[in-house]
Amino acid sequence: PSPVEGESTVWMVPKANGCTDRTVFVVDEASMLSNRADTKGEMRTARAPLADLVRYVKEGNARSQIVFVGDAFQLPPVGEQASAALDPVLLQEAYGLRVHTAELREVMRQASGSYIMENALRLREAMESGRTSARPRLKRLSNEGAQVRTFLDAFDPERPESATMLAYTNRDVNRMNRNVRARLGTAGTRLAPTDRVVLQRPWRRDGALLVGGEQGTVLSVGEASSFGGLSFAEVRVAFDGDRVVDDLALLDTLTAPKGSLRADQERALLHEAIRRNPAFRESRHLSDDPHAGALRLRHGFALTVHKAQGGEWDHVYLHPYLARDSRWVYTAVTRARKEAYSYRHPYPSVDMVDFMA
Repeated sequence: PSPVEGESTVWMVPKANGCTDRTVFVVDEASMLSNRADTKGEMRTARAPLADLVRYVKEGNARSQIVFVGDAFQLPPVGEQASAALDPVLLQEAYGLRVHTAELREVMRQASGSYIMENALRLREAMESGRTSARPRLKRLSNEGAQVRTFLDAFDPERPESATMLAYTNRDVNRMNRNVRARLGTAGTRLAPTDRVVLQRPWRRDGALLVGGEQGTVLSVGEASSFGGLSFAEVRVAFDGDRVVDDLALLDTLTAPKGSLRADQERALLHEAIRRNPAFRESRHLSDDPHAGALRLRHGFALTVHKAQGGEWDHVYLHPYLARDSRWVYTAVTRARKEAYSYRHPYPSVDMVDFMA
């Protein structure tokens, strides 16, 4: 990825496929693969990621194949109505692929007969029959404060997969993260050791690569410094999967409403990096500048369900949600291995779900 001068964006350029052997490419969590080019966001693509993937596979060897693995009932990519990579008709008509399908029916994440599995089946049946809503039954908590306390009781810093909180909106995610950090005594700092964080956009340095959505735990935070009107600090982050990163982190994204900079802030940062760094001015690769390519983090005790897709936790705590959004509820509930909790929303205008006692 490289920024374009005068724009606060990064264009993602697909690589060429030099593998000429016939190869089978396995794509997990394929429901998240977008079939829409992003020409307006911060990270832009000239073509849809699904189109680039098919081109890449066939470029190496026309006989290469793709196995798309995913759950068509989970949330589709943001802004899309369905998961294109799991739609056999679309793959045939739009991409000329010969498609064979198979469905796996045995659930491995939860024990047989668990209420989480029963919820998932009820929600799937509702979506298959065309009903707009189903009412799952979850473990009930009294209010948001009780949810935060119960979450912290279940959360084990040594096992990040022990617990997470999920919300429908970025605003709710930010508030839930603030509430957790307040109880942990770190609310007075933008970033502190033991903070859970999620990477907001891909990061590359010295050949190492992390993709957006990676989660980790902060091990140390250095003194803050200023560059281009923004704040940075040297951090050490242990990303899940035993990958420890020492690099600059951009602190301003931690408290931004959606975890990203405004266009004018992004533009000012890139221009300052271009002005001060000859190597970056020549290459325009983010990895060539410590500030332009710094870690973009957001607090990660709570996540949106889109960010949580692909993850599994023992205990999942849901912010109250609109019961008519069955895909959101299904995706959220099925993140849990053992228990799923929520609480009654104080606002009567919100359509609430049933709870288990």
